[in-house]
Amino acid sequence: MKERIQIATTNSVRNGRTTGAEKEQLNFYLQPRDRRKTLPPNEIVFAQNLPQKDRDRFEQGVDHLKKGAKDDAAKNFEEALDEFSDYFLAAVELGRLYFERKKFERSALTYEQAVRINSGSFTANWGIALALRELNQNKRALTALNKALTIDSNSVEALLLQGVIHCEMYNNNSELQSMLTAK
Repeated sequence: MKERIQIATTNSVRNGRTTGAEKEQLNFYLQPRDRRKTLPPNEIVFAQNLPQKDRDRFEQGVDHLKKGAKDDAAKNFEEALDEFSDYFLAAVELGRLYFERKKFERSALTYEQAVRINSGSFTANWGIALALRELNQNKRALTALNKALTIDSNSVEALLLQGVIHCEMYNNNSELQSMLTAK
């Protein structure tokens, strides 16, 4: 999902003189976080006691992801969730895969399942917000985004998305506050 957003108006200085106001366009890419790379500093550690066969299915899915076989990975994550419906990491990874495939409704439902398991996950709440926004359910997306911001109040991505949604809903004061906080 590529966003084109005007963030600031600047004055350029050349040869000691200002050239006047110029509008600056910045491109941002808003997407679900890949939990395997890095965790935000305040991500809540969540542990589960899982059946070995479901853990093995999940690991197979991760191996498929590493090889680029996303269909096989999704199948493994779905099977792990079918057997053990409270498998948090499987729900998060499956939600991300659905989002990448533009299956936004399934993505939102899967991320909501992850939040029911672990409500303290920024990643799952962020995923819900992104998927719901793609479904033009901005009010529900803002609710999920606000939950994500209670977990990571300094998330530039979340603050930026909040501003974008407020802008789309023509709530300019809230948009400005979110954009300034993200900046």
